Amino acid sequence: MPLPGYLHGGTEKSCTPGTGGKQAEGKPDSLPCRNAMKRNTFLYATLMSAVPALLGVVGLWGCGGGSNNANTTGLPSGRATRAQVLQGRYLVTAVGDCTGCHGGHNNPGDPNWLAGYSTTNNPTGTFQIGPFKTNAANITQDKATGIGNWTSQDIFNALRNGKDPEGKFLCPPMPWTTFRNMTDGDIWSIVAYLQTVKPVTNAVTPPQGPPGAGGLPDWSSAYTNLQPPPAYPAGNENNVP
Repeated sequence: MPLPGYLHGGTEKSCTPGTGGKQAEGKPDSLPCRNAMKRNTFLYATLMSAVPALLGVVGLWGCGGGSNNANTTGLPSGRATRAQVLQGRYLVTAVGDCTGCHGGHNNPGDPNWLAGYSTTNNPTGTFQIGPFKTNAANITQDKATGIGNWTSQDIFNALRNGKDPEGKFLCPPMPWTTFRNMTDGDIWSIVAYLQTVKPVTNAVTPPQGPPGAGGLPDWSSAYTNLQPPPAYPAGNENNVP
């Protein structure tokens, strides 16, 4: 969702899609955010025990195929449909809990809706991941401080593959490794909705992370062994014919 980098951990939160750039402020008290925080806490423990072998954990959505939903026929070849945008709104507010990190109190009417970490408007949108701090990115359509310059495909790639337009992995706690299992239709619906969010100027502090090329954060080491979910029914599931 920069989706500039996301991350949840400790007492600080940050759900920004890996933008590798500025970040904004927001509020994360919803269930999805609490889940993200749990994931971040786990990541933190992993980092402390595995660093430097594994210098971090990543966050964004990744690889899942799937059929499109019947009501999401807009994009990528044309304009989004109203049904598609509403489906995306539902996924963002009720399932993905993007607002838990990116801000807005789960209220699309909030003037800082999805504007990212901010010390005044979204102080909980920052996270401590091991020795690194990340902040929830501004994922509004602001061209200077948000993702207003991202194409539809850029946003889709961030959610499906966890990478920003420059090919860098989004930072934690963006849960792209979970969202990657969504259908193409659901991801395109989220893309469609995010492109309707009004721009909010909010420059978020760039995230930290394991040092990479040019001294920029590189979270790639955390995603080397990702596997898709096992076929249904898995070992602890009862088969429903």
